[in-house]
Amino acid sequence: MSQQAQKESIPPINTLPHDILSSVFLSLFQHRGQRTILPFQVDLSHVCSYWRWVALSTPRLWSSITLFSEQSLPYVQEWLTRSRNVPLRVLLDLHDADCRCLVNEAWLDHALAPFVSHIHRFRYLSILIHHWPNDSHPVLKIFEDTAAPLLENLYICASFDGRHGTVMGQDFRFPAMLKDGSPKLRSVELRLPRCIPPLSNVTELFLDIRRGPGYNVNTLAAALQTSRNLITLSLRGDFEIGDRIPSHVVNQPRLTFSNLRYLDIEAYGVAGIYFILAFAAPNLESLRFRMLFDENFGSVISQFHRRHGNIFPRLKYFTLFSLTLSHVHSIRKAFPLPPHILYMSSKIRGESECIEDLCNIPGLKVVAFQQRLGSSVNEGLIIDLYTHLKKGSTVEEVLFDAETLSRYSSAGIERLRGLVKVDEINVQTFPDYWFDTRPMESLDIF
Repeated sequence: MSQQAQKESIPPINTLPHDILSSVFLSLFQHRGQRTILPFQVDLSHVCSYWRWVALSTPRLWSSITLFSEQSLPYVQEWLTRSRNVPLRVLLDLHDADCRCLVNEAWLDHALAPFVSHIHRFRYLSILIHHWPNDSHPVLKIFEDTAAPLLENLYICASFDGRHGTVMGQDFRFPAMLKDGSPKLRSVELRLPRCIPPLSNVTELFLDIRRGPGYNVNTLAAALQTSRNLITLSLRGDFEIGDRIPSHVVNQPRLTFSNLRYLDIEAYGVAGIYFILAFAAPNLESLRFRMLFDENFGSVISQFHRRHGNIFPRLKYFTLFSLTLSHVHSIRKAFPLPPHILYMSSKIRGESECIEDLCNIPGLKVVAFQQRLGSSVNEGLIIDLYTHLKKGSTVEEVLFDAETLSRYSSAGIERLRGLVKVDEINVQTFPDYWFDTRPMESLDIF
């Protein structure tokens, strides 16, 4: 075969220089679809010898590692080698394929511990633990006396099959992990947490214990004391205060977060209120409450307001998920409400007195209503809105979900448009941090 014929027989893509084809692989890798039986990188390396050479000499292609069963361990070791010294994105899915309910501590010592010895290369770490609650401790203990100098993002989900019961109270604790340091750690998300990493440099913290026991206020407060760089904080669960009101609530807030911008709280009862009102966040911009309040909620926060004044002076967006709009009136006793308010409920009805109080909030510009569970807002609420906005209000815009707008477009909504601007609620019309980045619906899947 002539030299010209040999050149013509080479596929055009194989004439691309190594660095260009490597960049193509990396771009495709970042936009790959759903997981397949063979990983994307392996598919590439089996096309031809040239592609294999390029793939194996592109360390970033092999920097995402998943350990999901005992059988996956040999492949993990190979990927560690192929990724060379590139920072790693690691998923420990223990044990997705094995479907084992009990931890094999011998396997942890033999397989997991040696892999964790490479934690100095981890940039992103996700740990999914599918075991009985008490058996998650041996897994997390491996990370206790370790250092992760490159780690930026940590996600731990200690979930388990509901038939195994709920986490017992004595199982919930906050032992330390990564004791030897994680100076670059910025984002931490813990679901049913059994441990907590160093928080001194963390800017995003998400704690979710909705299927476990309540937060112990003192333990949680002590853990948060070191996290003064927080910008985003989400606490979802219940709060335990014991037999007495915490002294830091009676006297003055002891948890001051000067950098905190976004706060999300889900709790039940006055205990949660005590903890929430212990915050002092002078630069807070967005606040989301999801609560069922006790009957004496109003008296609790009115006492707090008299003691401490406005704890959120720069608040711009407020979202309330509750059973009744009357809670808006109670919250006004704790701190002035911002110009943008979103009310969410599983069934929004017209509550004339509550709507009147809402329309009379000083400085309120935008009020939004979002019905949950796929239904629309009750027509009575729209009628009450029209009645009270007609009397005069600072409200300039009212937002509804798409279902409500389509159902009442020919009646009450059109009358409302004669008074204020009416639009669909979305990230453009209500550009709140929580509404945009973590919609309430996405947090219910656990």
